[in-house]
Amino acid sequence: MTHRPDRDGHNLTASTPTTSTAYPALNPAVLEQAAEWLLLSSDDWDQPAKQAFQRWLGQHQDHQRAWQRALHLQSMLGNLPEQSAQILQSNPTLSRRRAMSTLVMMMTTGGLLAWQSGVLNSHDFTTRTSEQLDVTLADGTRLQLNTNTQVDVSLSSSRRQIQLQQGEILINTGKNGLYLEAPFHVSTRDAQLQALGTRFSVQQQQHQTRLQVFEGRVRVSGHQGQEWQIVTAGQQVQFNQLGIRHQQAASISSTLWTQQLFAADNLPLAELVTELQRYFSGHIRLHPTLANQRVSGLFPINNIPDTLSLLAQSHPLEVSNLFGVWLTIQPRL
Repeated sequence: MTHRPDRDGHNLTASTPTTSTAYPALNPAVLEQAAEWLLLSSDDWDQPAKQAFQRWLGQHQDHQRAWQRALHLQSMLGNLPEQSAQILQSNPTLSRRRAMSTLVMMMTTGGLLAWQSGVLNSHDFTTRTSEQLDVTLADGTRLQLNTNTQVDVSLSSSRRQIQLQQGEILINTGKNGLYLEAPFHVSTRDAQLQALGTRFSVQQQQHQTRLQVFEGRVRVSGHQGQEWQIVTAGQQVQFNQLGIRHQQAASISSTLWTQQLFAADNLPLAELVTELQRYFSGHIRLHPTLANQRVSGLFPINNIPDTLSLLAQSHPLEVSNLFGVWLTIQPRL
């Protein structure tokens, strides 16, 4: 028997299956109801809620079977619903309906077997131009995606793997529950990275990859397994498939995109435009005579037309805006 104590010391009781996962088929709607009760069970239930749960449990044997299955899933995950908050809602854009569907899938035989085999989480995350995304993975890792980024995430009790397909990410690694001994890897087009308890960013650029380490260390290795370098806190390196190309100090200001900002320090205007273009789905055209004009400041990246309009107020240039998708920067007459 499994007992779930409430805040008053009472127990919500149901039988829990032991080792078998060969469950008979259940109506997905009933499984969803059980999943809902499981997610709600961390809250401070009042007396009407407790009575409603007991009524639901006693309405049909399938309800009891579904609740047994939910408790079995809980026993494998550990502390649900705290774990479920990380696993099922790791993507803040997921609707509750979609999260519930995920939990129902996990309560099927196939889902439970997948958990027993150690495959605990798998997600694809994508941002479009001008979007950012901040997610917490099941192992407690905070993963932030910059504009136009795509990653594949696979977490298991033996290995944590992020495949950076394109774009830029900021990672603060975590180690929760079943992931305590699992190494953390990031794979890019150019190399393999292994985090050694750390906070770091990875940007896959056109001809190379940039790694910046802000805490801890990151091992950089070629795809054939040869170790190139261990990068420590405060360092950044650029590399391609042939190896490390350049090393310098890390720039914490380069992570200001997480606050919807870009910092320019005496930067040529052409480089600023190139950076702002990453966050604008239209086109920015810069008059060639302005390319080397130097600019400094903090520039919002959530509304590029407004940002360039503000720039024009403090610099000798003009910005024309055609339908919000074609911006032209030219000298002020």
